[in-house]
Amino acid sequence: MIPILGAVAMLFSSASASSLPVRAYERAELFATCSGRLDALAMRQQTLSEAGAQDSARLRDEFQTLLDAVLPMALSEGVPETQPRHWRSQGWVEIAALLADVDHSFDPRRAKLAREAMWQRISSCRAVLL
Repeated sequence: MIPILGAVAMLFSSASASSLPVRAYERAELFATCSGRLDALAMRQQTLSEAGAQDSARLRDEFQTLLDAVLPMALSEGVPETQPRHWRSQGWVEIAALLADVDHSFDPRRAKLAREAMWQRISSCRAVLL
């Protein structure tokens, strides 16, 4: 695994870094939310033996590494220690709810919209790293 400082340096030297939030607490929220989103997706993909499960788990871990790196700065900006868990949980619940609509909605339009919304959220997270 890439050392934390190396991961942060690579992230900030990439083209996508220009779209990162300026404040540490905003970056922490982004990294925690994306970690939760990718965790929900990875869990679903692993459960159903779908392709991409390892990639989703790897990206989840990368977001967690970035969160760990920026968290001390975010805490110094006044973020409560429990807040990253809440952000991560919100990301997880967001994707899990959309996947529930994809799998269990009787309305094909609703299922399609949920699938599109889920992939848009996952894509926005992937764009930060890739």
